[in-house]
Formats: sequence, structure tokens, C-alpha cells
Amino acid sequence: LLLKIDFGGQLMWTRTSGHMTAAGATRDKSGNIYVAGVTNSSTTPGNICLLKYMPNGDTSWVRNYGEPDKRFFALGTIAIDDSQNVYGCGAAESSACFAVRIVKYKPDGVLAAVRRYTLCGYEHLSRYGEFHILTGGEAYLALGAAGPDDWVVVKLSADDRVLWDRIYRDTVGKWAELSWSQVDNDANLYLTGEVVSDTYRSSCPWQTEMYTSQVGTCAIRSAKTQR
Repeated sequence: LLLKIDFGGQLMWTRTSGHMTAAGATRDKSGNIYVAGVTNSSTTPGNICLLKYMPNGDTSWVRNYGEPDKRFFALGTIAIDDSQNVYGCGAAESSACFAVRIVKYKPDGVLAAVRRYTLCGYEHLSRYGEFHILTGGEAYLALGAAGPDDWVVVKLSADDRVLWDRIYRDTVGKWAELSWSQVDNDANLYLTGEVVSDTYRSSCPWQTEMYTSQVGTCAIRSAKTQR
């Protein structure tokens, strides 16, 4: 379900898409709206799905990306680069690992590229991730994983190479979901999210990580708040 509401609170239009679980949305410079998620129909379950709506609510295009042996779940992130290309992300369990796919579509809906990353050694992967496109086509991918409980940060080159990947594991608590990320003007990546302590479950330290753009050095800041 997608709604457009004006500045006075008046509902302008609603749009629905059947057999899709939406996980993220964004807007381009022209006012077009992109929605990303996965299909949930009985005939094509687990495809990465992107929809483009024009400012008046008309559907511009719908695109599905699937692989015969994989059933993807959405990673809850969507991004647009300076050329107005749009990116959607999904992951699927595959041979005791998670196969991550980042699909890139041109503004006209033509599939431009598929980036691939494989993450092994975890029991679960969070349904929420973060993806950022940098100037020149490099990108950050941030994921929350469990069993063990880690945050994983990957920097990808414009030609799909892994430039570096980093894992942060808390020594006291357990990492929960990522909640926010941002890239600054120097291409440093900031992440924040929640750690739950087994000893003091009433307290909730919110951690912030900062990764530098070149080598992945991590600086940690934390602050506790009472739940």
C-alpha cells in the first residue's frame, strides 16, 4: 500500500500492488516514487521486486528479479544514485550461507547490473539492511546477522569487487536490529542500532559505528537509555 498525502493532511491517492511484500521506498529528483520488496504469490514467490510510480500515482513500471534455486527475502533498503538508477536488495539461504543480491535498474526499468555477495557462518540474517551508493559507483552494504550476533559491513567497487568487509561483535550484549545509517561528505559510514544485554535486559545501549571509506577502520560510541 502506498499513500500520497498533501501538506494539509488531505489524502490525494492510494496505490496497491498484489502479491508483494513492500520493504522500502524512496523518491527521485523528479518526484517519482520507487517501492522495493519481494513477491509473495504462489507462482513466483521470493523474487526481488521494484515498482516505479509517477508523481500522479500512475505505475511507470514493475520489475521482478529471481533465480531458479533461490527464494529471496527483502533486506528493507532501496537507493538511488546520481544518474537516477535505482537499487533493491534481497537475500536467500543457500548451502548454509546467505546469497545477497543487489539489483540495479535504469530509470526506464532496464536491468543494468546484479551485484553478488555471499555471507557464511550465520544462522539468521536480519530483514533490515542498509545500502548506500557513493560517487563513482562504489557502495556500502550493512547487514545484521545472528548466531553469532554481528553487524557486517561490506564495501563494494563499481565493478562488483569486495574492497573490504568488516565484522563487529559486542563482547557483552547481543546485537539486535540495525536502525539507521548515513554517509557523510568524506564517504564515512555511520550505523546505529540496539544491543540487548542478557544480564540487564531493562537497559538498552544504542551503539554508533563509524567506518572510514578506505580501510574500514571502526570507531565505536555508545550511550545507554532506559527502556
